[in-house]
Amino acid sequence: MMRAQMLGAHGSRGAILSFADGTVASVVASYMLARFVVTRKAHHLLWSVGLALWAASSFGQGSAFVWGWSVASYKIYYFSAILLAGFLGAGTIGLVLRRRRVFQIFAAYVVGFAALFAVLLALAPVDATLFSQATIGGLALPSNVRVWTPFVSIPGGIAFIGGASYSIVRTRRLFAVLITLGATFPAIGGILARLGVPWILPFTDFAGIVSLSAGVLLARMPSVAPSASVAATQDLPPS
Repeated sequence: MMRAQMLGAHGSRGAILSFADGTVASVVASYMLARFVVTRKAHHLLWSVGLALWAASSFGQGSAFVWGWSVASYKIYYFSAILLAGFLGAGTIGLVLRRRRVFQIFAAYVVGFAALFAVLLALAPVDATLFSQATIGGLALPSNVRVWTPFVSIPGGIAFIGGASYSIVRTRRLFAVLITLGATFPAIGGILARLGVPWILPFTDFAGIVSLSAGVLLARMPSVAPSASVAATQDLPPS
């Protein structure tokens, strides 16, 4: 009965999109990690971690649609979903800002918050009566845990979207637009989920990762305008 409820209505499409979302995010995360091994640039590592968290949250959501939640899978999903914006935002700051001190402080803040939130989440009780729903957001957790989430999701989201938007101004190339959309779609989904439309999350997340991946791919392609290509090379995520 519970599984039928999970896969009813938007569930089947949500499961497919969530697994597809996680697969694409895993591929891009692996690519970013490979870039870090070559370049040793911190923003590659932060983007790799952020995309790995994106993949983990998507696979967790997909498994919930098909098999339902367990306490462990729910906590891993929630941790990943909350922290991914922070790491992606930190990586974006490291890419577009020349003030390294700002980047170092923000990156340290995100890593420190992740450690603190992991402890809080591990110790938090979970309302398993809500596990009959696949898209429950943070409702199964107590408010004294959820109250902490804006302290990383909001600054992380602002840094991610703001940094990507700044790249549009600097490069005026399509890849920057796509990466900005990739940052914006999941943020819109998160807002709608808080307004009582949680089933939209797999759809906005999928739109986000497809746009982001397309932007990363286009960023590696040469521009027809040499000056634009030089500027883009400074701002593209894989560089």
